[in-house]
Amino acid sequence: GLHVTSASARTDDAVMEWNQIALGATVTATQGPVPQIRSMAIVHVAMHDAVNTITRDYTTYLHVPRFVWGASVDAAAIAAAHTALVGLFPSQAQALNDARAKSLAARGIKNWDPGIRLGEAIATSLLQRRANDGSAQAQFPYAAPGAGTPGVWTPMGTQQALLPGWGKVTPWSIHKASHFRPDGPPSLTSRRYMRDYNEVKDIGSLTSATRTPEETEIARFWLAPP
Repeated sequence: GLHVTSASARTDDAVMEWNQIALGATVTATQGPVPQIRSMAIVHVAMHDAVNTITRDYTTYLHVPRFVWGASVDAAAIAAAHTALVGLFPSQAQALNDARAKSLAARGIKNWDPGIRLGEAIATSLLQRRANDGSAQAQFPYAAPGAGTPGVWTPMGTQQALLPGWGKVTPWSIHKASHFRPDGPPSLTSRRYMRDYNEVKDIGSLTSATRTPEETEIARFWLAPP
């Protein structure tokens, strides 16, 4: 999300409004949780950079001009979010255009406000930056080496592995995702593997007597669509 100072206090309202519009757009597009995270990141980074190019409260992600005279931070945030979403979901352009018009009108912002052009330019640059980040190639048929042997992932029924190539999508801030990957699983012959395996069976069972109501809600939360 985006935090702003009192000089642009109302921007929180615009950002939250377009956060909800963006969430709705990802649901309309039937995006799963992982692609949704990418979409929301693009929208929020676009708003962040558009606003902070004006306020200069925080360092921007993109290298953008640091002085924009007479620009409204609300206009910049709205235009950045709108442009990012239209780029991500062109089939929803009409609904997003209507939302933009209502959002600007509710704040008395005119189309000639410099913040609009600023937000549009920043979102366009960000979309170009992420256009070839590897996300479009992340879904493909995957067969794990050694599938069928104990401890190796195998599909259930006809359902394919979800986004097996997402690990190669270009990160936003770190240089390589591999720098933060955890260690591999314990040996199949270890006591720890046996303990963890039995724990998953016990807690994950439909009729589990040990799973708490909170653990059930946690599982439902992560299973739910966006």
